[in-house]
Amino acid sequence: MLAQAAAALAGSGLDNLDLRLADAEDLDFPAASFDLVTCCNALSYMAAVSAALRRWHALLRPGGRLVFNCWAENSHATGHLLRSFAGTHGIFVSPVGHDTGTPERCHALLAETGYSRSEVIVEPTSKYLSAEHLNDVLASALKSPLFGIAADDVIRIEALRNEYLEAARSKEVLESLEREMGAYFVVAYR
Repeated sequence: MLAQAAAALAGSGLDNLDLRLADAEDLDFPAASFDLVTCCNALSYMAAVSAALRRWHALLRPGGRLVFNCWAENSHATGHLLRSFAGTHGIFVSPVGHDTGTPERCHALLAETGYSRSEVIVEPTSKYLSAEHLNDVLASALKSPLFGIAADDVIRIEALRNEYLEAARSKEVLESLEREMGAYFVVAYR
């Protein structure tokens, strides 16, 4: 991604940008370094959401903004189908995205972590996630400790992959994906 960003910047005339690869939960910049902090498709999956939000707040200059997206807590993007499917086979999968799982929780969490105000725009999940992406959700969940899947259960789920993918393509799931209003776009102000 950095190479793509550098290529896009080349010849743009912008010379006040510094591209760096860094851990979003452990940034090493002085306070009040940025006018804008962005986080795309990651906050729902962080181990310490509040700590990340506080750190980003400290990095913002007065009047600065944080922009991120997250998902409804029972969204297909946060593994709703996987949790349901695994549960029918006696496998526990931890829920993710609880802290930011509703617009109200987003607002409350941002206020608790120091932001003066916030806006949450809710859009249909299907604009950003298709049934084919549910395979990516499965692959990510099997690798991430946030989903709390025991090692033996990872092997069991892998053996059930085709059954899971069949469920992901079912009429019921496709219709629920079309109805789901689970994509949140958030702007928070320092």
